[in-house]
Amino acid sequence: MNETDLADLIAYLKQLPAVDRDMPSSRLGPLGRTLLVAGQVSLITDRTPLLPFPAIVPPGPTLEYGRYLAGYTGCIGCHGPGLSGGYVEGPPGAPPAANLTPDPTGLANWTETDFDHALRRGVRKNGTPIDIFMPWPNFSGMTDIEVKALWLYVSSVPAKPFGNK
Repeated sequence: MNETDLADLIAYLKQLPAVDRDMPSSRLGPLGRTLLVAGQVSLITDRTPLLPFPAIVPPGPTLEYGRYLAGYTGCIGCHGPGLSGGYVEGPPGAPPAANLTPDPTGLANWTETDFDHALRRGVRKNGTPIDIFMPWPNFSGMTDIEVKALWLYVSSVPAKPFGNK
């Protein structure tokens, strides 16, 4: 997320009404304490290195804005940096992420309209529903410009067989 989008998100969160609620105290049971002492778990949960903010990309129906959205909305998190999909860490039985590249195992025969229907309606080109594990309802409110930009980006990546992420 770039600095401008992060600032907008913080401004939005700050204008929400406060929630007054007591949080339950956290505590480790015997197994948790044993694993902690044995070095098998850590109480520090986020070890993500601090990365620089991505460049600010003006919204528009461009490949660059599509690339930004693919990273910002999480597409790359499940479908992989090459967008060819495959196994996704998640709950047991989670379906593999689809191939979004222009490969025959992916979106080779899709149109922008097919892509739009997948994002906004949760329906594949062949009419079958997309599993809710792919959070398409979160994308259903995308603007035409955002869908166009994502389509330009996924259409531009090199074709890869399914599962090579």
